[in-house]
Amino acid sequence: MKILIISTLFEPSIGGMETVAKILAEEFAAAGHKVRLITEVHAVENNNYPFEIHRNISLLELLKHLIWCDVFLQNSLSLRFALPRFLVPKPWYVIHHTWYQRPNGEISFRDKVKLYLCKFANNISVSSAIAKSIPGSSIVIPNPYQSKTFRSGPSVLRTKDILCVGRLVSDKGVDLVIRALDLLKKRNLAPILSIVGDGPELEKLKNLVCELQLDSQVSFCGSQSGNALSDLYRSHKICVIPSRWQEPFGIVALEAIACGCTVIASRVGGLPEAIGSCGLTFPRDDLAALAKLIEDTLIHPERSIELLNDSSTHLEKHLPIYVAQEYLKVLRADSYET
Repeated sequence: MKILIISTLFEPSIGGMETVAKILAEEFAAAGHKVRLITEVHAVENNNYPFEIHRNISLLELLKHLIWCDVFLQNSLSLRFALPRFLVPKPWYVIHHTWYQRPNGEISFRDKVKLYLCKFANNISVSSAIAKSIPGSSIVIPNPYQSKTFRSGPSVLRTKDILCVGRLVSDKGVDLVIRALDLLKKRNLAPILSIVGDGPELEKLKNLVCELQLDSQVSFCGSQSGNALSDLYRSHKICVIPSRWQEPFGIVALEAIACGCTVIASRVGGLPEAIGSCGLTFPRDDLAALAKLIEDTLIHPERSIELLNDSSTHLEKHLPIYVAQEYLKVLRADSYET
């Protein structure tokens, strides 16, 4: 089967969509399919991927790729790449990674067009939460994670307490974790927090740490990925995902669980699906509830062992080869393979 994947975001950019695009392309190629991936992200070189990669192509080039393929898979709906598909009709699948609305809940004209186009696509949502927001039918295939990179070692020494991973924007709620440390300090607890990521809130968060006199407890580690990020997961006991916005899924949760962290996350969007029974959740923006869960987890480490007992079963359906096979079952159903 000749599979055309379009992912506006891809390496060297870092994020969940980029991870999913790479995993699917690699697994499709490993299964013997011919794969081409198109992206808008610039790169000096293509790092010898086991599939073709084309960056910043013209409309004419896109049409040629559409003529070539048996099936067309969009990694999130992009109007620029979706509309030409109507000139070259091929089986069209869209992976929905997020909500089609603004952060304040407003649905823009562009969002309305995307929602309308969903009626013509074969929709695949990364969580049940996302599927409910898509007009018409949508199957759910949960996201994969990089299982070869993110795994727990045989004898891991977890010398640090809390890890927070994500882009430093207000919606991610990292300030909530810092304020939770302030509450815990008043209870004579001083856990160590490492913050991984970069973004516009960085200086504001650093100022908050200074204001609350938590300098000795908080470290800012910058953006990390691959083995460096995996090592950070493995050196921490807890991974907190304190998002304020409705997270569509949560690959960070899978990575953390795979590395043996206890996940504590806000009960929003698709996060509970990503965590399953392997972690704990708290109401959105509830500082007291977050602080209590951190305290209980640190004081009673045996509970973490109980939570992670079923982690292998939970993670199995997120393994790259498993997720790719689920996609291939769907794509084969009406491909133009000859």
